[in-house]
Amino acid sequence: MFYLFYLIMSDKLFKSKIDIKPKVDFENGINLNFQIVAGPKGKEAIEALPEYFKTNPVTVSFEIGIEDAEKGPEIVQTLEGVKEMVMGLVPNAEEIVSQGVLIKFRHVGKSVFIDVSVEGMYAELINQQLSSLVIDLSQFQETGELHIISGLKLDKPLETSYEDLVKQASQFKIQGNGELPLKTLYDTFYAHFYNLVPSEKAKKLITIFGIIKVFRKLEYTVDYDSEEMQQYIKDLAGSIAHNTMGAADMNELNPEIGTQMLSTVVAQGQEMGKMQLEGIKAMAMSVLEPYKDSISQLNLDCLSLSIVNSKFSALVKFNISLVGISQFIRENILN
Repeated sequence: MFYLFYLIMSDKLFKSKIDIKPKVDFENGINLNFQIVAGPKGKEAIEALPEYFKTNPVTVSFEIGIEDAEKGPEIVQTLEGVKEMVMGLVPNAEEIVSQGVLIKFRHVGKSVFIDVSVEGMYAELINQQLSSLVIDLSQFQETGELHIISGLKLDKPLETSYEDLVKQASQFKIQGNGELPLKTLYDTFYAHFYNLVPSEKAKKLITIFGIIKVFRKLEYTVDYDSEEMQQYIKDLAGSIAHNTMGAADMNELNPEIGTQMLSTVVAQGQEMGKMQLEGIKAMAMSVLEPYKDSISQLNLDCLSLSIVNSKFSALVKFNISLVGISQFIRENILN
């Protein structure tokens, strides 16, 4: 604890806070969230996971939301069946897995997980590489999070007008905060990987990037006008369209004409998409029909990928929310 206090007081940690948002809030659409946890908090998180997360050097976990928690065991059973089928179809799959790849399925609450853990021969190779790295995160309390949120939705992509698409695209938020031992991580990377970079230009960029490690704190907060942003994006896109599609000279550009062109192109593309959807549906259901009930229970709006490293007690998690995709699949593919 004293060592941690010393690090904080001596500004060894890089602290950041970013908050970019519109003046008028909006309903969240497609968004991406990145989280990293290490040190005691990372160890605590890993301790709550199954044993193979702790005994194997690297485990990748893919999480899928489900609508009904009671359907979890049934979906896990379906995944086991899909695994057996794939193992029988892919050449040498069983041999590769037997040499050091553990694939597990589990159900927790309103989520199902596909865990892929490295063990055996492959684990030994990874441990040999990791043993050369000298990174001590045991005394840190690192947490970091970055959340990028847009207004775009996927529930009705073939019905949303061009104007509404521009409106959704002009709405966004970026939120982040955290603290990291930036100097420690950079120095470790430089010592072990710098000489492996083949390009001299890349090496120069890495060296320049090292300047960032002298910074100790970053705070950035800003509000913007999403309506003004929408108009700017529409005018810019319209001008480009008038130039490229309408062959207008640069001094004759008319954003309104270009906007009409883009609206027509989007509408035509949507009509073509509707015509092709029936063929896609028939082809997809020829494969997915046996799993239709299980797929209908999945909440594909919420997906996450976690990478867990037991040696450094570190957990990195990516969450992607494809808002509206489940509704679209149910209404257009599974119905």
